[in-house]
Amino acid sequence: MKLETLPNVLHAAGINVVCMTVYETSANGNLQKCLEEFIKDKGFPEYLVFFSPSGVNFAFPHLQKLGFLGNHDVKHVAIGPTTEKAILTQGEKVFGVAAQPTAQHLCQLLTDV
Repeated sequence: MKLETLPNVLHAAGINVVCMTVYETSANGNLQKCLEEFIKDKGFPEYLVFFSPSGVNFAFPHLQKLGFLGNHDVKHVAIGPTTEKAILTQGEKVFGVAAQPTAQHLCQLLTDV
């Protein structure tokens, strides 16, 4: 998923922008298996933390198959507001969003509950 926020702002300011794709995000081919093994060994986690909208989009079909979604014992956490929106778009509630998209703020969010 590519966001057009920065190019739109720059164009509105009269700055010509040429966009190039320099990388593509792809899913881990073993994600389903890793999730299955995790559940088998440890059960459902208390939290699922998402770090990007693409992570939400890649993970949610697998999470749906394994019963993570709609399971209100599993809390969904987002690193920032764009990732929060991706979770909400998938129809899930968001337990919390880090105040800033940093590891420190994520840890603070998780330890303050």
